[in-house]
Amino acid sequence: MLEATNKQILLLTNMYPTDRFPAKGSFVKRSAVQLVNAGFEVKVVTLKDIKTKMLEYALFYSRVVRKLLLQPASYVYIHFVSHTAVPVLFVIALRKLLRKSPHIIVSHVHGGDVHFQTNKNKLFFAVKRLLAKQILHRSDVIISPSHRYADIVRKLLMGKQQIGGFAPDKHSSDIRVICSAGVDLTKFGSVSFTKSGIASKNLKFVYLSRFEPLKQPLLTLNYLDELYRQKPEYFSSAKFYGYGSLTQELNSGIAESLMTSEKVKCYDAVPSDKVPSLFADNDAFILQSKEESLGLAPLEAMASGCIVFLSKIPAFEEFIEDGKNGFLISSKEEFIGKVEDFCSWPFERQQELRQAARNTVQQSYSSLIAERDLIDVFVDKSRC
Repeated sequence: MLEATNKQILLLTNMYPTDRFPAKGSFVKRSAVQLVNAGFEVKVVTLKDIKTKMLEYALFYSRVVRKLLLQPASYVYIHFVSHTAVPVLFVIALRKLLRKSPHIIVSHVHGGDVHFQTNKNKLFFAVKRLLAKQILHRSDVIISPSHRYADIVRKLLMGKQQIGGFAPDKHSSDIRVICSAGVDLTKFGSVSFTKSGIASKNLKFVYLSRFEPLKQPLLTLNYLDELYRQKPEYFSSAKFYGYGSLTQELNSGIAESLMTSEKVKCYDAVPSDKVPSLFADNDAFILQSKEESLGLAPLEAMASGCIVFLSKIPAFEEFIEDGKNGFLISSKEEFIGKVEDFCSWPFERQQELRQAARNTVQQSYSSLIAERDLIDVFVDKSRC
C-alpha cells in the first residue's frame, strides 16, 4: 500500500451537492476546493443518489471503511460527525487492534450533531450525540461554525465519559471556530451592493433554506402574509427557494394566502453559483429558524446588501446587532413594525445598515478568513 503524505486528506461527509440536490452541502464542497487550491490532495467519500436511505448509508459506510483501510491519507476530515461515526469508530478500533498508527482526525461539527433540534426524535438524537461524542474525543481538532456551538461541544466533552471498549483517548481536542467555507465577497455584493440612491419604500423578500420544521417556512409565510394584509405598501414580492418535507404544505399555504400568485412564488433549491444573482435581485432576506449552528445564507445575504430579518436565536445574535446591521424578530407584530421602520428611513440610513452588514461579514466571516483558518488546521498538524 502507498504511504500517505502530509498533503493527503480523506473527506468524509453525508452532505455534498448532487444532481438531485445541488444546494445540499455546498459549503462542504467549497471547503474541499479551498484545501485543493492550497495544495492538498482531497479525496471525497459521500452519499450516492439512492432513494432507499438504508441502502444509501450502507453503501456509504462500506466505502468509508474501505477508503480508511486502503486509501493513503494523513488526515481524515469529517463533516457531520454523527452521521459518519459508525464506520470511523469501527476502523479506529480495528487499527488499534492491529497496532497501526491512527489517522489525524479533524471533525467539523454542525447542527444536530451534538445539540438537540426541536421536532426531532429524542432517542435518535441521543444515539447521534453518543456517536458524535466518541468521535470528538478521538479528534485532534474540532471545528465549530460559531462560538456558541463551540461552547455546546465543550460541555459535551466535559460530561461523564463513555463506554468500556470505546473509552476516550487521553489527549484533549483542539476546538477552533471557523465559518464553514465563509462568504466569497468577490461574488456576493461585488456588483449589486450599491443601490440606486433612492430609499427602499417596499421590499422584495427572499427565503433560501430547506423546507423543514426546524426552518419554519410556514411561519415565514404567515409573517409575510400578515405584512401584506396590514401594510401592503411595504410589500413588493416574496420568493421561497428550497426543498424538504414541507414543500407540499408550503405550496398549499401559498395558494391559500392573501398574496396573489404574482406576489409570492415557491421554487426548487438553486445551485450555489446561482445564489449571488438571486440575492442581487431582492431587497430583503427572511429566515425564522428555531435553531442554527451559525447560518451561512443570512451572511451571504448581508454581504449582498439584502436587509436580513432573522429569528431571535443565539446563533443569529452572535453576528446581528438589532437595527444596526439587520433585524432580529420574535413575532409578526415585531416583524411588521421593523419593516415599516426600515422603509421609512432615508436612503442614507438604509445604506448605513447595508454597509454595516457587509462590514460584519468582511471582518469575521469572509471566505478569505475561513480559508486561512481551515488551512492553518492542517498545516499546524503537519508540523506536529
